[in-house]
Amino acid sequence: MYALHTKAGSIQSDAGILLLVAQYGKLRLWLTIYLLQG
Repeated sequence: MYALHTKAGSIQSDAGILLLVAQYGKLRLWLTIYLLQG
């Protein structure tokens, strides 16, 4: 039961990291577009 709990926790943190990376990538994309237009 404990192992299952930690596995779910690690999946959740992985998803959090992916979300963070996606947000960062989107921000960088907008910044690049902004700089190219400026």
